[in-house]
Amino acid sequence: MKVIPYKWVCPRCKGNDGYWAKGQIRQVGGLLDSSNSTVNPASKRGIETDSALCQECGERMNFVKERKLAEAEEWEQNKNFEIKLFLWIGIPLFIILLYFVITIDLSSIESL
Repeated sequence: MKVIPYKWVCPRCKGNDGYWAKGQIRQVGGLLDSSNSTVNPASKRGIETDSALCQECGERMNFVKERKLAEAEEWEQNKNFEIKLFLWIGIPLFIILLYFVITIDLSSIESL
């Protein structure tokens, strides 16, 4: 089983050389400016957090989780198992149901 470790990847240049820096992710403050409001919309406060930035282009990097290649192969095998299960159980059951639908005696139902 081959394990691919977690890493940070730049979505723009696909590089993985990065650094940590403080960056603003959103703002908190009033949304509307009205004469009756006690909140001034000009007094917005930025929320900052540490972000991984790309050394090459400065873009915020995405985190790629650790994964195991054997799990991908196992998923493919499970997918094939589900298809085989449908072929061996689902289709014969459908044929049996279709047989009973075709051979049902409708004259007994009409007398009710």
